[in-house]
Amino acid sequence: MSDGIVDIRYRIGPFAGEQTPLLWKGCLTGRCQTVKDVLQEAFPMFRSKQYILELGGALVLYAVLLIGANALERAVQPVGSLKLAINLVPMIGMVAAAWAILRGLWRMDEMQRRIQFDAIAISFLGTALITFGWGFAEGGGLPHLRAFAVWPIMGTLWGLGMVFAQRRYR
Repeated sequence: MSDGIVDIRYRIGPFAGEQTPLLWKGCLTGRCQTVKDVLQEAFPMFRSKQYILELGGALVLYAVLLIGANALERAVQPVGSLKLAINLVPMIGMVAAAWAILRGLWRMDEMQRRIQFDAIAISFLGTALITFGWGFAEGGGLPHLRAFAVWPIMGTLWGLGMVFAQRRYR
């Protein structure tokens, strides 16, 4: 569509064919017709089949290792360093995912890298401010923030940072 607004309609379920409550602004080319098109426009890394295969493979590896480590821990009920080693095994998949993301970033052109840099900076700074503020708030009675909560905060802020950065460079 010429104004960069994508009309996304439900494809399945009781609302099939009806317009979703969201109109996507951010399709820079005006050629986006589906959610997939919008994602590929917003996140250029998703355009590369090699990136999708690398990241997809890493995430499958992570899932397999996570399920296997959980099953092994229940079956063996290890203690000490063996328990620690079993619990860290899924990190092999996460390291592979991190490597795939870095390779995707290295394949981008300069403008895409600059947008990603801005998004990552927003994510880093926002996560630092939120977790630092939460640390002070724990003294006021808020519950302890577990380390597992940090990645969802960072990932959400990265996505929001992408929206802001893309608008900045239009």
